Amino acid sequence: MYEILNKYGGIDRSILEDYLALKYLRNVIVHTKWRLHEKEWVEKIGFPSDVRILNEEHWYRILEVSKHDVYRTYRYSRLNGGENPRRKSN
Repeated sequence: MYEILNKYGGIDRSILEDYLALKYLRNVIVHTKWRLHEKEWVEKIGFPSDVRILNEEHWYRILEVSKHDVYRTYRYSRLNGGENPRRKSN
């Protein structure tokens, strides 16, 4: 996934790592059960496993992930034969 995002979206690895941590936090909120590897990843990356203790740094990182629109970049690069959805066509 990183190789695709880096090639077509210029996504930094730390943004992707934060994106995955946030995806895993979202999963536990929706499904109410941790998968062990997801909880370990969230904690390894430096996010709390309890969203009630998100601090200013965590929110800044969430905004950075949102700004890069990782999911959209990955999805469109895969579905559109590698076309970069963030690059405007002339």
